[in-house]
Amino acid sequence: MDSLLTTHNATGGHSAIIQLFWEVFKGRYGSGYGAIGLAYVPLVAMFFCAYSSLCANARMLYAFSRDGAMPGARIWKRLGARSKLPVNAAWLMALLALLLVVPCIFNDLFFATVSAGSVVALSLSYGGCGIRHSHMWWCVARFGVTGQGAVPACASTCACP
Repeated sequence: MDSLLTTHNATGGHSAIIQLFWEVFKGRYGSGYGAIGLAYVPLVAMFFCAYSSLCANARMLYAFSRDGAMPGARIWKRLGARSKLPVNAAWLMALLALLLVVPCIFNDLFFATVSAGSVVALSLSYGGCGIRHSHMWWCVARFGVTGQGAVPACASTCACP
């Protein structure tokens, strides 16, 4: 187990997990190539996770644009003629994801930073409607809950004044 991160092993010292799998497969079956096949399982899982995240982000962009809450809402709220899906919103989310991924190729620390920032942004996004816009609660006025009283208005913004 001391050789997991040395540069003279099968992975060149780059991946301790793959090297561990390699040694287990080589010890049990005589060849470590089963570790390569096993390494693709999390890659496939990450692909489907990224795909579902992209779809969910496109749906949220479409929903906010449909309600007029996004800059460029006229473009992002359009649905595809055949599929009736928010194609423009999906392309924007794919472009933004690509812009985040490209620096990760050259810097491993950037990937960790983007991952941590995504967790924080997801947590903060639930309170995003509490942003003041033109000295009024933006979401309360925008979505027409001002006439129902203070409790539904505060509940709709996720933050009381």
